[in-house]
Amino acid sequence: MKKNKSKFSVRWNEGLKGYEADSWGTDFIFIIPQKISQSDRAACYIFGMDKEKNVTVNIEYNILSSKSDKSKVEKKKDKVVIRSFYEYNFYDLVVNNPVEGLHMLEDNRIHITSLDKISIIAYVSNDKSAIDYFLVHPVGMGGNYYGFSLPGHSTITLYFIPLGATNKTISQSHGVHNVSIKLRKNNKIQTLKQSMKAGSLWQYTTFVQETISIWIHDQLNSTITKRVRSKVRTTLSDETARLLVIASVWNISVLGIKKKDFGSFMPTPMIVDQCAKLTTLAYYPINSAFASNALFTSPSDLCPKEMINIKTNITESNLLSMEWNKSAEQISLKGKVSKKMFAITSETTIMNIVHYGGNEGMFIHEIPAYSQWVNGDSSVVVPKGSQATLYVDIHTYKYRLILRFQVLADDYGREATMEGFEYPYFESVDDVSPDFSLFLYTRRLNAGIYRVGIDQELGGRYIAILIAELSGATIGYVAAINRMFHSFIKFACLMMREYDMKSLPLHFLSED
Repeated sequence: MKKNKSKFSVRWNEGLKGYEADSWGTDFIFIIPQKISQSDRAACYIFGMDKEKNVTVNIEYNILSSKSDKSKVEKKKDKVVIRSFYEYNFYDLVVNNPVEGLHMLEDNRIHITSLDKISIIAYVSNDKSAIDYFLVHPVGMGGNYYGFSLPGHSTITLYFIPLGATNKTISQSHGVHNVSIKLRKNNKIQTLKQSMKAGSLWQYTTFVQETISIWIHDQLNSTITKRVRSKVRTTLSDETARLLVIASVWNISVLGIKKKDFGSFMPTPMIVDQCAKLTTLAYYPINSAFASNALFTSPSDLCPKEMINIKTNITESNLLSMEWNKSAEQISLKGKVSKKMFAITSETTIMNIVHYGGNEGMFIHEIPAYSQWVNGDSSVVVPKGSQATLYVDIHTYKYRLILRFQVLADDYGREATMEGFEYPYFESVDDVSPDFSLFLYTRRLNAGIYRVGIDQELGGRYIAILIAELSGATIGYVAAINRMFHSFIKFACLMMREYDMKSLPLHFLSED
């Protein structure tokens, strides 16, 4: 691999060999998006990172208990021991129905912890079809800045889960977040500001006629920030109070037809809040199956107009004009790409890309940046009554590839016997970077539970995305993901502590 000589550059992840994705964790706080009825089923699949080890998992959530003909909300505490995977049902789960505007909700969060790393895929289903599946992010993937867009002619609901301060020198009683939510609808900016206490649960719901772009900024209040810096200026501890976000889209109309299905995902945080000259290109390899219904969001509503590149190989590319200071538009790249794999690159913009679609229903998920690709295991669930397509985009520095593909259970939940390694057909595609080669692996999957990975001894990284169609519903989710990362961040944090800066100095992104 060619080495980048720039002082600050994108992490190409040579150092991640042998490490699990950030979406594996030990502490998860989330909710089930509340577009469900009493007949629906809320549940999750919990996967142990070590398939051969018994893992104890603690689960807490609120239930509606009926005693003496009276309903009462109680805290349910459960403990399960899993081996490889476990399907857990949230019986009698207390839910909050969407209400227009920004509101604090009753604390109906789900809290799952384990001493060993686990991964979680949550879902809601009814008697006829799956409604939605999404990858749950652990608290370690929370951030203080988000930027993303959601499709229009729909109702959107955002859930905000402010977390306690991550530095142990800060008292949890000081965990107050100053949250700013900037919305761009019809080229008009609306800003909502709200103080949110750590441990609370908030919801914002609105109908949007056109695509909406959202930027969320979370800060500790100024007195806390000053106190923290004075105490731990010389340490490398994380001083940020983090926020988790869940986005849900429902009642979407496509070609005048309103779909009953809905889609949810947990966006990953941005790492910058403005556009600036990058020493290394922002890089987004994309499977052509996801070339339609894409929404691009810059890290700021003030970013200038830009021509981004759509690279189909090292020497060929098309240009796409992006007016970042205007409302996001649904973009189809079908007419600009003729290959099965292409890459979006930018010299100034670390962006967020969301893809949505579905024939029977609707799904929505992020298209991860290259820095978010993984090389540990990914877990995949295909619901009963469906067939799915698993898209695996792989890069490698070597010519030999091994895909580790394990079936954990069939569609009846029985433990399967097929496991081990496969040497499947990898479709090579034109290189879009001189640094490595890309390959595609596409597989039809029946209902069941699967585990995917690559041979870590050979290096490389991949991203796995599952799309499944059912009667009246569609699901789509990323199986495992990393946080965005730039190698200048650690150096920048050192500089911030040295000079007591209030925010990341974005000139670190410049070549000057």
